[in-house]
Amino acid sequence: MIRLRDYQIDAVSAVYEWMRHNAGNPVCVAPTGSGKAVLIARICRDAWQAKRRVIVLAHVKELLEQEADKLQRICPDLSFGVYSAGLESRDTSSQILVAGIQSVYNKARLLGGFDLVIIDEAHRVSTKQEGIYRSFLRDLKEINPDTRLLGFTATPYRTGEGTIYGDGRLFDDIAYEIDILTLIQQGYLSPLVSKSGLQDSLADYDALHIERGDFVTSEVESLALDTPRVWAACRDVFEQTADRKSVLIFAVSIRHAEKIREILGSAFDMECGLITGSTPPEERAEIQRRFRDQSLKFLVNVNVLTTGFDAPATDCVALMRPTASPVLYVQMVGRGFRIAPGKKNCLVLDFGGNVMRHGPITGVSVRQGKSRRRAARGSAEPAAPAMKTCPNCCGIIENWYFVCPDCGYEWPIHDARASDADIMTGKAKPETAPVWSVRYSVHQKRGDAWSPLTMRVDYEIGFGIFVSEWVCPEHSGYPLEKFCQWWEKRCAVEPPETAAGCVALADAGLLAVPKSVTYVQEPGKRYKTVRSVELGPVPDPEHGLAVLSADNDARPERPASPYSELSQYSDLEF
Repeated sequence: MIRLRDYQIDAVSAVYEWMRHNAGNPVCVAPTGSGKAVLIARICRDAWQAKRRVIVLAHVKELLEQEADKLQRICPDLSFGVYSAGLESRDTSSQILVAGIQSVYNKARLLGGFDLVIIDEAHRVSTKQEGIYRSFLRDLKEINPDTRLLGFTATPYRTGEGTIYGDGRLFDDIAYEIDILTLIQQGYLSPLVSKSGLQDSLADYDALHIERGDFVTSEVESLALDTPRVWAACRDVFEQTADRKSVLIFAVSIRHAEKIREILGSAFDMECGLITGSTPPEERAEIQRRFRDQSLKFLVNVNVLTTGFDAPATDCVALMRPTASPVLYVQMVGRGFRIAPGKKNCLVLDFGGNVMRHGPITGVSVRQGKSRRRAARGSAEPAAPAMKTCPNCCGIIENWYFVCPDCGYEWPIHDARASDADIMTGKAKPETAPVWSVRYSVHQKRGDAWSPLTMRVDYEIGFGIFVSEWVCPEHSGYPLEKFCQWWEKRCAVEPPETAAGCVALADAGLLAVPKSVTYVQEPGKRYKTVRSVELGPVPDPEHGLAVLSADNDARPERPASPYSELSQYSDLEF
């Protein structure tokens, strides 16, 4: 049985919390390699135990196979069925059903009603009132008007349509978002390092037309097949990957892919596998097997290995094609996120100007109507920060660097400020400072007398300079779980149920003394964000209790909340 990681447990809890307190449809954002199939399987298991009927929808059989595999491994006693023409299975009656949308979009009445519909790769659902997903969901709603919908995706946006959640969208909001940087820091995802292709191998894509959200293939192909250009790109891939073991290449077209394979074989004596949409299933499976076990170093594909393909040892992704689609960009680069023994990072070689076009992988830009907006929720900033290429090492970095963090090349300084933004993310690097003093206080959310009180913690790191965080003893669900973890690290006494009680125990000296705090000042944000705190020893619980006179259950007078009964629901009552 698979054991869920901490962030996966948090994600499942946050989804349940959102669905208990809201009537709409949430989406969970999880990057490639974070275990979306595991999250889906866990929710299916919980629903099965609660006697709820669930259907999991995906658009390719590889994803369906992953869902079925994780269901089998997480809960071997769970009975589930598969409806997919590609997998030659047509189960219609199981309580938990894994189905291909192409196989079931017009068969809602045959399958019957469901309590929950889970959509993997939820960004494939159009924000417009059309498409096979929309048609199937409308039919299910006619059978059971109370059917709930839950989406999972690594890219919560669609090219030309903006985010998939919000007013007028099928999904209402993000219930939980798994942060790429955090997973990299915790060792669950591989770091990415990016290089642009050699300048003489880059095409000028400014004049290309866009059709259906991406560059017109025939126009791109005519540029990509230019012999000096494709030869130079292959040479660069060969030279840059001398110390790499698994190189995944994305080509423009079948003709382009065949040319890449030919050049790598004839000019550099390197075998290169080739997979396209017309590759026979048996041949495709054998090529993928060899690539996974590293007996095949180079593998080029055309619009195939973007979703549902797991090769954790992939330590180089070569983008030998441009794309105007931020979704496709993230999917291609995401093939390198998975971790594997001996893998330190994944090199991204970009020959199509994609990193410059879409921005760093953690701040991808999408088009919202006629303007460009960040994919992040609630952001009204321009899309991606400007990127530039180091003329010395070809590294792709944020425009505000004046010294390349990879090779040390210095740009001329023209009234510019140095930035500590990270090369992969465009975000500031964390800083650590000693804590001079710490203050605890009860905090009331401004303008909301019904919201639960929190405890504000202010760390003084300089004269009149503070870094603050808020913990939530009076909340429920995920915020309460995080508070309990926070408290357990600092105090040997059981946590009070109120913010006032927590402050009283803190003032009595029962919390570990913070020695230093690690924080980050994100660009454009007013307050610093606490990442971690180095603590002294946890005090003896007998210390301070004798002088503790504050009532741990005391709280200011406040109106009763009309939503208080929501906390009585069980985890699965969504």
